[in-house]
Amino acid sequence: MKDDTISRQAAIDCVTYDVEYTIKCLKDLPGAEPERKKGEWIVISEFEDCRYVKCNQCKITQVFYHNKPLTNFCPNCGADMRGERDG
Repeated sequence: MKDDTISRQAAIDCVTYDVEYTIKCLKDLPGAEPERKKGEWIVISEFEDCRYVKCNQCKITQVFYHNKPLTNFCPNCGADMRGERDG
């Protein structure tokens, strides 16, 4: 059986006193793909060797050194920093 994500409420709705039914119901639940927030890096300040950027989703400031590129995902909240953002 592969690991995936399911709806918490759907799992709760499956639980009964009948263990066999509960297991079958849980196995039959469709996988759910969680939505990833879209975001962008906002440059706060730049120095010769580094820059301070803030995630517009979680507002946490990160330091990136110029010899390493900005990441495609925020290490704090997981927002996707590639492409266009939501709203």
